[in-house]
Amino acid sequence: MINLFSVREGHLEQIQLAENEPLPCDAVWVDLVDPTPDLRARVESTYDVRLPDDEEIGEIEATSRFYMDEDGMHIHSVFLHDFEETPVNVTVAFIQKNGCLFTLHSEKLATFRLFRLAARHQPELARNGISILLGLFENKVDHLADILESTYTGLNRVSQVVLGQTENHIEQQLESIARFEDITGKARLSLLDAQRAISFIQRHSRLDAEAVERSQDLLRDIDSLLPHT
Repeated sequence: MINLFSVREGHLEQIQLAENEPLPCDAVWVDLVDPTPDLRARVESTYDVRLPDDEEIGEIEATSRFYMDEDGMHIHSVFLHDFEETPVNVTVAFIQKNGCLFTLHSEKLATFRLFRLAARHQPELARNGISILLGLFENKVDHLADILESTYTGLNRVSQVVLGQTENHIEQQLESIARFEDITGKARLSLLDAQRAISFIQRHSRLDAEAVERSQDLLRDIDSLLPHT
């Protein structure tokens, strides 16, 4: 699956393609979700970019997740996907090359959908590839903040049940605590990963004044959330 976007008259607009129509050269954001080998080849040929394979995306070493090469800036960052029964962290590969942002991931992510909705009403969120990249991370951090708030509320509810009931109900509450611990651990990993990604963007991108301010706000938000995990 591929989603293509351009910036027209200051607004992020999705490009609609007919079947077998060539990919547009003016795209500012190319979003690939579990693409077929044929689609990957078309994107690489059209935009002269090499997309990482699954093994590369799964690497955990920092030098494999944040680096620069002839294709531009590469970031592999985890996004918490909590809309299934068991929440998982999904790694998204970002490539910033010649003003265009390429994103590659195996699952549809709510963070991406919510960003696209927000960008329709706030054009400043998607002026170019870098602003789209920052906007996706802003939505990621907002999502993690909501998860931590929900977890805090859930743990308070569990504590009230544990303190007010007999041992017959303890097993069920322990299962709840285990679920909260699991999602909180994944949220913390995602926050730490976002912190490293934003710091990398600041060091290796030519950010304008607005992008600098947005990236600094992001780091402050992450710093304020980490103690809650």
